[in-house]
Amino acid sequence: PACLRLIDTRIQDDKLHFHVYFRSWDAWAGYPANMGAIQYLKEYMAQEIGVEPGESICYSKGLHYYGYVVPYVLKRGMKL
Repeated sequence: PACLRLIDTRIQDDKLHFHVYFRSWDAWAGYPANMGAIQYLKEYMAQEIGVEPGESICYSKGLHYYGYVVPYVLKRGMKL
């Protein structure tokens, strides 16, 4: 099943805001790539409808990392 479940949009104060919900989210590989892509999408949509991009509020039921990334996380000095 898809991890990204919904992007709810709202225009308020001439800004396009996103509420994003992921059922499951890979903190190491998925989170950075998803946030970048969602931001590009919001900027594109805002430009097309003639408003400014606003906030993105993101939720996840299950933020996680996979075992194979542990050495990379520790190398960066992050705590697990």
